[in-house]
Amino acid sequence: AYWSANWDKDIQKKNKEELITRLNQKQDIDLVLSFGTRAGKDLANNFHSVPTMLFSISDPLQATSYSIVESNNFLFSNNG
Repeated sequence: AYWSANWDKDIQKKNKEELITRLNQKQDIDLVLSFGTRAGKDLANNFHSVPTMLFSISDPLQATSYSIVESNNFLFSNNG
């Protein structure tokens, strides 16, 4: 499966809702690879339980809320 918002906020919102619904209802995706800060903000959360890897994000801690990072074992690595 593949989603792209092409930098359009309306499409981004629709994609987020569609993907989270699919992750929770259809449950046919085992891992999400998310590229970019916007996608990371949409998917690094507790609205689904599918493992999600974030790539190419400017500031991983800012892309999520600190309470989520601290309380739910989200792991961020900056290899430089």
